[in-house]
Amino acid sequence: MLKKLLTGCLTIALATAMAVPAMADAKVEGRVRSYYTQKTVTKKAFEASKAYGGSVTEMAADARLGASLTGEAGSFTGTGYVLYDSSVSEAGKATSGNHAVTSEYLREAWISLSNEMFTVKFGRTLPFGTYYLPKYAEFVVPTNTFWVGENVNNNRADYLVFTLNNIGPGKLGIVYGANAYGTSTADTTGDGYAESTMGVEYDGAFGPVGVQFQYTTQSRAVDDVQGDGVKKTANDGASLTLMSFAVSYAITEMMGVGLNYESKSTTAGTSGAKPESWTTMELVFNLGLDETMGLSLITGTNTYLATPDTKAKDARVKSETGVSFAKTLGVVKTYAGYYSLSDQTGSADAIGYTSIQLGMTVGF
Repeated sequence: MLKKLLTGCLTIALATAMAVPAMADAKVEGRVRSYYTQKTVTKKAFEASKAYGGSVTEMAADARLGASLTGEAGSFTGTGYVLYDSSVSEAGKATSGNHAVTSEYLREAWISLSNEMFTVKFGRTLPFGTYYLPKYAEFVVPTNTFWVGENVNNNRADYLVFTLNNIGPGKLGIVYGANAYGTSTADTTGDGYAESTMGVEYDGAFGPVGVQFQYTTQSRAVDDVQGDGVKKTANDGASLTLMSFAVSYAITEMMGVGLNYESKSTTAGTSGAKPESWTTMELVFNLGLDETMGLSLITGTNTYLATPDTKAKDARVKSETGVSFAKTLGVVKTYAGYYSLSDQTGSADAIGYTSIQLGMTVGF
C-alpha cells in the first residue's frame, strides 16, 4: 500500500513539475530511515506471568515522502502540500510485548496563501508543538509523553491557521479546528462527537534567545447528525486545556541549551468528572563538534495526577534520559544513541525501558 502511495506521489509531483508554468515551483522531499535497536523492558510485578520483559534485538525501517507545488501572483504566494508517512511505533513493545507496528497514513494535506504580512493555511496539518529539538538525535521512543505541546486530541486533523508574519521578532498564529468523528471499534465511549479547537501560538527569537509559546483549548459535544450520539457520556462536554513553551539559548554557534515545558488538563463529559492533569519538563543540550557532527543530551520528567486530590507521592511519574551522536555525510546521517525511560506510579514497581540504537537516515 505504501509503495503505491509513494509511487503515485512521485508521479504526480514529477508530472506537475513538467506541466506547470515557469513561475511555479514543484518540489519533492522525503526521508528513509533504517535502524537497529537492542531493547530491554523490565518490571518485577510481571516476572511471574511473563507478560512482557527481558530484552530483544530488532531491525526496523520507515519512510515519509512529500510533494509541494508553489506559485506566485504579485505579492502573494500559494502552496499546496501533501505528505505520506510510514512510521514505526514502539508503544506496543513497551506495554504488551508486541512487535513494533508500522502504520501508513496521510500525515499532511494542506493549501496556503501568504504574503509579507500574513499566511493562511487550511487542511490536514500539524500546527501544534513547542520544541527545542535534540539536533543530533533520532530517538525512537516508546511513548508520545514528551512530545511537548503536541498532546492535544486528534492532533493530525483539519485546521485553519492564520499567522501574522511580523509580530516583533517573530510570528503569531491563531488556530481553529472543527472536526467530527464517528463511532469505531477503538471508540470505547460508543458515541460520535464533534470537536472544536481554538489556539494561539508564538514563535520568535530575541538575539540568542529563542521563544515558542502555545495555548490551546478543545471541547467536545455529541454529534447528533451521525445518529450514534449518546448524551451524558465521556465525550458530551469533554474539555482540554494545554499550555506549553520552549525557551532556548545559543551559547555559541555550535552549542545550545533549551527547556521544553507543558501543562495539560482534561475533563470528561460525564457528570461529576474531575480533571486529570499532566506536567512535562524536558532539558535539551546540543553540542556541535564540527559542521558535520555533534552530541545531544536530553533529560525530562512527566507527572500525571488522576484527580486534583491526588497526592504527589501517588502520582505517576515518567523520567527520561538520552544521549545521541550523529554524523552527516551529504544527504546521509548516521547516528548512535542510548535512551532510557522509567515509568512509576506511587510506590509500585517501576517499568524500566532502555534502548541502544544504531541507524542511518537519508533525506532529500
